[in-house]
Amino acid sequence: MSKFNDRETKADELERPTPFSKFVQSPYSSWFLFSISLFFTLIAYSITSKSNQRHMQDLFKFEVAQTLQAIEQRMQGYQQVLRGGIGLFKASEHVNRQEFHDYVTNLAVNKHWPGIQGIGYAVMLKPEEKRSLLIRSSWKALMNLRSFQQENVINTVVFFILSLYR
Repeated sequence: MSKFNDRETKADELERPTPFSKFVQSPYSSWFLFSISLFFTLIAYSITSKSNQRHMQDLFKFEVAQTLQAIEQRMQGYQQVLRGGIGLFKASEHVNRQEFHDYVTNLAVNKHWPGIQGIGYAVMLKPEEKRSLLIRSSWKALMNLRSFQQENVINTVVFFILSLYR
């Protein structure tokens, strides 16, 4: 074998396509690469979508917890106002209009409990007691007097003070 023949055999080997080069040159290679790319894209989309969904669920749970806490705090504030009213009535034998007005004014409802629109109290009366209440009351008190009758009992709102600055 001569050097020339040796070079020809090496050139023949180089010209012969390998299986990989056959695959790369075939039309199937582009479809294969497209399929692999699509597969990884779908996996990335799935992972991102699940992560986003978990994040949104966590955010929703957080918002719900905050809302529940805000409602509980507001209800506790309302309970404090009601307990204060109980204290007023237990401390005084007969609460008059001025005492009740002073109590509500000193509460500073608009500053501390902005959700409260008005504070009042009701007295349970029999129908015949309503007239004596009207006689005892001044005309100013009558402006706030409202009655709701049920069977033989009248529930009368004696003093109702709307929140100031509304």
